[in-house]
Amino acid sequence: FLPSGLADGSHTIVASQTDSFGNTGSASLSFTLDTAAPSGGTPDLTAGSDTGTSNTDNLTSATAPTFTVALTPTAAVGDTVQLLLGGSPLAHPVTHVITATDVTAGSVSLTVTAGDLGADGTRQIAAQFSDAAGNSSTTSALSFTLDTTAPTVAITSAGGPVNQASQTISGTVDVADAGASVTILDGATAIGTAVVQGNGSWSTTV
Repeated sequence: FLPSGLADGSHTIVASQTDSFGNTGSASLSFTLDTAAPSGGTPDLTAGSDTGTSNTDNLTSATAPTFTVALTPTAAVGDTVQLLLGGSPLAHPVTHVITATDVTAGSVSLTVTAGDLGADGTRQIAAQFSDAAGNSSTTSALSFTLDTTAPTVAITSAGGPVNQASQTISGTVDVADAGASVTILDGATAIGTAVVQGNGSWSTTV
């Protein structure tokens, strides 16, 4: 017997049989039907892990970044959230069982194990939701850039004695770091900043 057209919720199936003498026996089975998969939002780097020039540019130097995943009303206590890197679980799986506190907060935070993101470059990370009934769904992926390599900075201005209090300091950094900020120090004291240009050069007057 294959029941059809059942709505999600609690059900009780009763089977009965009557023999030729009029005796009837029965048995029942109670179960809960759940065909709705839990779901949530696209993972997002937390402000503390989004270490670029703004906390929304999806650039990070963190080897163990933390991601926030918003919960929708379909997510319930006991459901599981797992991060997927490029569509697959990480080397050290990052999973979390949703609690009542999470539901109230409307989100969960998940931290990747250091080193599991691999070498510097662009990465895609998504969240997979699953429940006890076997339903699952996967969010769209967040594209972010991992950059753990410090820029190489050089000063090209000539040194030596000068007779002007105001000085223009110039230099270069890796072209890959265009748009980065260079801080000029006099000893340990910051006295100016410069923005790296597309060709890797920078210049400022202090």
